[in-house]
Amino acid sequence: MGAVLRIAIVAGVVLAAWFAAFAIESAARLMAELFVQFGADLPSPTRLTIDAVQSHVPWIVAAISTVAIGLLWLRGGTYLMHAGAIIAGVVAVLASCAVLALALPLMKCGFSWPDWPAAMTESGNRGAAPSVAHHAGTSKGSSDVSCR
Repeated sequence: MGAVLRIAIVAGVVLAAWFAAFAIESAARLMAELFVQFGADLPSPTRLTIDAVQSHVPWIVAAISTVAIGLLWLRGGTYLMHAGAIIAGVVAVLASCAVLALALPLMKCGFSWPDWPAAMTESGNRGAAPSVAHHAGTSKGSSDVSCR
């Protein structure tokens, strides 16, 4: 594999780890503020995710990933690409778990999956945000859904 391609892949993995840390941190802070307004009890995965973000775990994972890739790079390790693939996979799984954990309270509060892509492809509705599909028992557009 060419040296330039190797550098690009390694740099991409490191940047992805730091971007994932930033995205998780941002999402957790924004969602935590929303949850405070809901006044709801949070599910355990959500509390765990928020506690992890408050303890800087995403940044620690990004730093450890960078150090591991850097050490392998300096030592001329033959497993650099393998380590990069493993780190990228772990970062993707952790980011996915964090997003799911942050979405759980929204489902508990009566929100469900948005009506898309059909809502985005209807004529007259292009570019508009999709409407929200509510659980049975709540009418569309109803604002009296309780999170408690």
